[in-house]
Amino acid sequence: MNRKMDTPVFVAQFEPREATEERITNRENEDLNAPEWNWCGVCCARMMVLGVRGDAPSMDEMYRKAFDEYGVFRMIDGEVVGSYHRELARYLCDEFEFDAMPKRGLRPDDLVKIVREGGCFIASVSAKIRFLEEETPMKKVGHLVLIYDVVETSEGRWFVLHNSAGFASLGTQEAVHVPEQRFMDCFSGNGIVVFRGEDKGEDNSEQT
Repeated sequence: MNRKMDTPVFVAQFEPREATEERITNRENEDLNAPEWNWCGVCCARMMVLGVRGDAPSMDEMYRKAFDEYGVFRMIDGEVVGSYHRELARYLCDEFEFDAMPKRGLRPDDLVKIVREGGCFIASVSAKIRFLEEETPMKKVGHLVLIYDVVETSEGRWFVLHNSAGFASLGTQEAVHVPEQRFMDCFSGNGIVVFRGEDKGEDNSEQT
């Protein structure tokens, strides 16, 4: 039986976390190659490390190692590109002894199964997921969030996640309950399944 992943500890992309909305709204004045504009995947990683171990390297240290040693991020034509899922999974395995595997084409029931078996899922989504009531975005990629629980009632199903770039004013940063339909509106179907150590679930999906 899988040991359940300890509840991840929320990590914000920007500090203080209350400044996230202002930073993103005024991003035309920002250097978008700066680490904090690209490390949503590392935020997800640090959330899980803090949940399991209670301590973790700094964001800067984690980002630099992921960039320099694992190729999670790459500089292409003067622009930082990433996170690459296969490389981020290898980083999680090698540095923190998680069992992490990139997956493609997942559906809601697949995510429920992962969580029920004790895992977490780093989901590739549109950044528009920070808005719980908005039109379906044109692109369903560009941001990573961490799913760690599911709530099911007679009225529907909600995915519980941490969003490092959510807005505090909207309550979409920590332990966000995203309705299944809204989640699917924003979800690419791809991401990274993460279990603790040998607690890896059955592999039944195509890898990236």
